[in-house]
Amino acid sequence: MVEESRLALHWQAHDLFYGLPIIVDEWLATGDVVVANGSRSILAEARISPAEDRKRRGVTGTDRWAPEMPWS
Repeated sequence: MVEESRLALHWQAHDLFYGLPIIVDEWLATGDVVVANGSRSILAEARISPAEDRKRRGVTGTDRWAPEMPWS
């Protein structure tokens, strides 16, 4: 998923890998509030705007992935 740019953020802590799906960027871009449990190691990266992060990673607006949500 990391290589496919399907995660908005990803990090490793306590010998485990964690990530937030790219749909989080869209939620933030539309003004939604997103709350996630994370790690201090990604705090600075988490403060980068979704648009700037996509630009930095070379991801276009059509490259989206979202897990199925049970409430959808």
